Amino acid sequence: MAPGDSQPPIDTGPAPTSGPVFVSSAPDGGGRWRRRFAAISVGLVALLSALLIVAVWQSRMEPGWWTGTSAAAAGSGAGAGLQNSVINQLHLARPTAADLGPDEAWRSEPWRVSMRCEDVNAWLAEELPRWLANRDPPVRWPARVETARAGFEAGRVMVGARLRHGGGFGGVSVISASLVPELREDGSLWLRASWVRIGRLPAPASWVVPRLREAMREAGLEDEAHGGVGFLLRVLEGEEPLARSAVIRLEDGRRVRLLDLELRDGALWITARTEQGR
Repeated sequence: MAPGDSQPPIDTGPAPTSGPVFVSSAPDGGGRWRRRFAAISVGLVALLSALLIVAVWQSRMEPGWWTGTSAAAAGSGAGAGLQNSVINQLHLARPTAADLGPDEAWRSEPWRVSMRCEDVNAWLAEELPRWLANRDPPVRWPARVETARAGFEAGRVMVGARLRHGGGFGGVSVISASLVPELREDGSLWLRASWVRIGRLPAPASWVVPRLREAMREAGLEDEAHGGVGFLLRVLEGEEPLARSAVIRLEDGRRVRLLDLELRDGALWITARTEQGR
């Protein structure tokens, strides 16, 4: 540019300042994320609600093993018949063991009997309340328990009760447990629970039983937590045996020792031996 020519003014703007420079997002960016968050929240609430509905529904359904078992016809006397058969089998005279030494206490040859699942359920329905009432002290049948039932599967026993709900939660639920019986070499009988179910809703017994015990303590039921109920919980948890010696003592002084338990074909097979009392 020649000298004397006019020069357009140049606007250099304000001097730059040091520090971070913030760049605003697009005008609808914040709204888009809010809409996504709201959609995710609604989805989670819907999922949790569906899971809750399924859990309640499952808890009100009868487990498969319950519907697959049955008791003998009402009034058939099958429960009393089973009870009388057990008493007779325990007291029968048995042949002497072939390998009994001259200096050994008398014992019989091992003998074997079985109990069908339907006969056991007949006894639970017909005789168990009466048997409990004849205990000393008597045990009253819980008012909310409609019935009790057992099921035999390979290697385990299913036991449960159908309960009526009170208050605003009407209806019934089947509370059941899967038990694994075990006769150990030292002669002790164990009955550990593997699963607990409310209807068809399962939970590991190793999670449920300790929380039942803790709930009893928090409710101030220390005597029950350490007494009979506490003992049963320890048995179910596998901390204590049901019996340290699986022996039934008879009125005539003899004893019946359980040697083996087997669950198959819908029946409980028991191998035992009669021994001279000490």
